[in-house]
Amino acid sequence: MSLIVTGIVLASGVVIGRLIAVGLRKRAEAEAEAKKEPGDAPPPPPPPPTKEPPVMEPDLARFPCRLGDIVMRDTGEEAWLAGGIVLSEELPTRALFWAPEAGKDRVIYASPRPAAQILWLDAIDAKDVLTRGEPPTSLEHGGLRFERARRLPLAARRVGTGAPDVGEQVIVAEYRAAGPERLLVVLGGAEARAFRGVVLEEGMFEVLPSGKATLE
Repeated sequence: MSLIVTGIVLASGVVIGRLIAVGLRKRAEAEAEAKKEPGDAPPPPPPPPTKEPPVMEPDLARFPCRLGDIVMRDTGEEAWLAGGIVLSEELPTRALFWAPEAGKDRVIYASPRPAAQILWLDAIDAKDVLTRGEPPTSLEHGGLRFERARRLPLAARRVGTGAPDVGEQVIVAEYRAAGPERLLVVLGGAEARAFRGVVLEEGMFEVLPSGKATLE
């Protein structure tokens, strides 16, 4: 009988000893984990990639010409509209299109329909027409006097390639002389820009559409 009791006591001691050993091992592991340096911990998983909102193209459907089009004058001159500056209030109200031209900047200035005309312009030195920051009510250039028809504070956005950076807010001053002569001043960014040319009425130009429009 004493042998049975002794065996039970020994077996119980073994079980208790194993339980104590397991408890001590888990406690040691927990203490070791707590003592680890922050750098020893595995890096957290990277956050899921966020999708950039799509860039909306300005709606120029109501304009007589758009980016990528070719404008042809009745004189035979052509202008491929490679880039531009879209000028807006809440919606686009004007657009300046740049056309690659050897030795000079050829610019087409357009308004949304029902306006059925465009301005065919070349860049001129703004210092020849501006003596101070604000565009004057009248100015002279090349022996002609131009009267200011409109002064428009507008938001500016570049599209395509080749158009200069004029900043996000500009003042556009539209001038006219007797006859078809027109002059345009754009104040924005670090410098003023000026353009002179003629107005082309409907029938004096043709637009070959490209159906393409890309943003810079």
